[in-house]
Parts: sequence; C-alpha cells; structure tokens
Amino acid sequence: MNASREYHVAPRHLAPGAGMPDTALQRLATARWLHGGDDVANVYLASPDLRIRFGFLPETPGPLWKATAAGDPFHGEAAWLVTMSDHTPAEIVADFASALANVHAEGPAAYLTDNHPVAFGETLVAAGWSTVEDERLPHAFSQSPDGYAEVHHIPGDLDRASELAGTSARWIVNGGTDEQRWWITASSATPTRLVVGLYGAVVNPAPVRREGSDLRHVPVCATVTPVAPVRGSSRALAAHAGSPLIRSAQPSVSAQSGPAFVRGGIRPAFSR
Repeated sequence: MNASREYHVAPRHLAPGAGMPDTALQRLATARWLHGGDDVANVYLASPDLRIRFGFLPETPGPLWKATAAGDPFHGEAAWLVTMSDHTPAEIVADFASALANVHAEGPAAYLTDNHPVAFGETLVAAGWSTVEDERLPHAFSQSPDGYAEVHHIPGDLDRASELAGTSARWIVNGGTDEQRWWITASSATPTRLVVGLYGAVVNPAPVRREGSDLRHVPVCATVTPVAPVRGSSRALAAHAGSPLIRSAQPSVSAQSGPAFVRGGIRPAFSR
C-alpha cells in the first residue's frame, strides 16, 4: 500500500483517524450557523437562535467534539449532551451535524423535545446489524456484521447531572480497531430523531478517504480501494491551516477514558 496515496475505506466505522475536522464544521457553516474560535484552535459553532452549540475542542480536556442544546441560551440548563472522542471519523460527525441542522430548522419543539418517537433499531437492522447478549453486561446491544462497532442503549434510571457532565450516558456507540477505538455518547433527553440520525451516520455505506500511511491497522474485512489522483488537489491537514473555521485542524491526542462498554469487555466507569 502506497503510504502517500489516498484510498477509499469502507465501512466507515473502520476508517482510522479523525479525518478532516472541516468535513463536519462546514456542514453547519453552510447552514449559516455562527462560528468562532479561540487562540488555541478550539472552534465553536452556534445555531442562529444560540440555543444549540457545537464544538471542535482539540485543546480542551475531554471529548474532541461536543453538542448541546438549551431552551434559554444564557440561563437555561442544558437539555441534552452528545460527545465524540478523538478518533471518531469526521464523516460520522459531519452526518450528525447535518441531522442537527435539519432538526434545528424545524424549531425548538424538534430539537428540545422528543415529539417524533420512532423505532431506534430499524436503522441498524436495515444495515445488517444484530442483537448480542453478553453475560458480562446488564443489557443486550447491537453489533455491526464485522463485529467492530456497537450501539448500547443503557436501561434504567440515570443521574441527569452525571449525564450532562458527560460521566454517564443513555446511548453509547463505539467502533474501530483496538489501536484507534472511538466512541460517541448521547444523554437521555437527546431527541429521538437525532439519535436515529447518529445511527444513520455510523452505518452510512459511503466510503471515506484516508491516506495509505494511516491504514496499517485496518482489518482485512475492510474494503480499501485506491482513489484516482487529482492534480493539484491535496487533502493533507496542512491544506486546512488557513481555514476560516479552524486555525489548526490537527487534533491533539490527550489521554481520555472511553465509554463504559466496549467490544470485548467492560472498561471502568466514565471519567475525565
């Protein structure tokens, strides 16, 4: 495999590395969300009514990505929280951002409350995912056909304050290889359609682009095909250095604990 060449990788939950952060940020910028940043490369976007916030946080302890909403942009308690870790493919983040923009466009009733209940599992079943029982866990979970991605819906009562602090979650998604495992969490009050949008982002069959140098640990079950080169076009992170959305697209790698449930066993509880 040519280390300097680009390849299409599928399924996307096996794509190594975070990819291009702008892939996700541009979805909300295109929807005319407000954006800004700080002097250490964190990027913040807000819906036009300031009730939803979306952040790319490479220089802040904790998850690389966060999304949250509140009824009052200045004084209201957060209604829900979604977080995504360092290695979450930017393409998955981008599809979630699109779902977020679409739901926001329908108004507060859509993004602050859950008025459109749907069957969560249909999206996963349609993509060939199956239900798995594990005696080590207090609940069943859904697993991708290759066994490298999972969705956990945690039952029972959860402490709201802990969920909004990011130390527990109602939904946990994880995927990737042991070398670059990624995770996503969503709190209990996350609108159902946003959770379904998240599921759709994970199972989207469209391949993603990665450089050959990043593909050393891709499992043999992944489909990897060369991308035809285009003269004068580079997707290196350096090309994004002057982006109006992000001053430094290279996410820092910080030690952080993932969600409680991961493939092959149980990690300790959430921590920062």
